[in-house]
Amino acid sequence: MNRWNPRTGEWLKPTHTWDIDLDVPEDAPECWLSRPGDEYYIGVSFHISPFTIVEGEGTVGSNILYQPSDFYLARNHDPYNSWGVNAVKSEFRTAGCMEHWDWLPGITVYNSAIKYTLPREELSAFAGTEWADNDQRVFHGIYREDAKNNLVSEYLSAINSITGPRFAGWPFGYRQLTDAVFLWIHSETDEIHSMLLASSRQFGDKFSYFNTNLYDPGTALGSWQTKPNTWECREVIKVLYKARLLLADGFHEIALVAASSAVETAFYEIVLYLEKNDARKAKSLIKRYTFRDRAKKLIASYGYPLPPKVFDGLSDAYKARNSIAHALGTYSYEMAAHHIENLEAVVEWYYGHV
Repeated sequence: MNRWNPRTGEWLKPTHTWDIDLDVPEDAPECWLSRPGDEYYIGVSFHISPFTIVEGEGTVGSNILYQPSDFYLARNHDPYNSWGVNAVKSEFRTAGCMEHWDWLPGITVYNSAIKYTLPREELSAFAGTEWADNDQRVFHGIYREDAKNNLVSEYLSAINSITGPRFAGWPFGYRQLTDAVFLWIHSETDEIHSMLLASSRQFGDKFSYFNTNLYDPGTALGSWQTKPNTWECREVIKVLYKARLLLADGFHEIALVAASSAVETAFYEIVLYLEKNDARKAKSLIKRYTFRDRAKKLIASYGYPLPPKVFDGLSDAYKARNSIAHALGTYSYEMAAHHIENLEAVVEWYYGHV
C-alpha cells in the first residue's frame, strides 16, 4: 500500500475526504475506528521549526522507539478535516531558503508493544463535520478517547525526555499537537498506511477555556480595567490563566508554581479587603502565618473557612509546589493539571463567598 505520490513525494489524501453523501452503516463510527489487534503501531510524529537538525534514534524504556521522521509536514493543512494532511517525503522536499521555513522536520515516536487495526478511510468523509465535534473519535480515528489521551500523554513524555533546551519545539505540550500527526505504521514493512492530524488548528492558538465562576468582566476592550466589587482579584485571575497557557505549552511544573503564587496573592488581597484596605495591617497579618495557615487560621478567623475538601486540595497542591521548587520530585502533566484545578477551586470559593 503506497500512500505517497511516486512522482511528487506528496502524501495522498483519501478519495472519500469530505464525501458527506457516503452511505453510513448503523454501527458507525465503531466499525471504522482503529482498535487493538491486527498489525499496525500507532505513533505520533512531532514536527518542529527547522532551527534544529533532527538526527539520532533509540528507545525510551523497553517499548518506545524514536527516530527522525522520513517526511516533512507543511505548516498548513485542511483546517477542519484530520485526514487533510499536507506532507512530503524528505527526498522530494524542495531545497532553498524560500521553502526552508515552510516545511517542518519531525521526530516519530511509537510503542512497539501494542498493535492496532487501521482506521477506515470512510472517516475522512466526516472528520471535519459536526459529527467529529460531538464525537472526537471521528476526528482522531482511535476507538476510545481515553486510549487516545493515554497515547498522547505517553508520547509527550517520551519526546520531552529525548529532547531538551536548544531543541526547537521543546518542551512539547498539547498546543504543539497542531504540528503533529498520528501515524499507523505497518509492523512488518515500517510503511505508513494512515496519517491523521493530531489536533485541529484552533487548539494551537494562545487561548484556554477558563472557569466561568471566576471573575469575568467580559472581552470588550478596556473591560479588565473595571475593578471587581469584592476583593481585588484581577491579577490573581490573570496569573491563573497564564498558568493554564503554560500547562498547554508543556511547562506544567512552572504552571503549578505560577498557580500557587496566584493563591498566595489572593490571600493578601482578601485580607487587605477585609481590613478595609489597611495595607500595613494586612501585610503584618500575612507575615505571621504560613501559606496553609493563611487559609486555615487567618482568613477563617474572619468567618470564611475553606471547606475541608477544598483545603485538602490546597494542601496537596502546595506540597507538590514545594517538591518542584526544591527539586525533590517530578510531576507529570496530569498531576500538575490536577493540582492547578485544586488551586483554582480555592480562588473560586473565596471569590464566591468573600
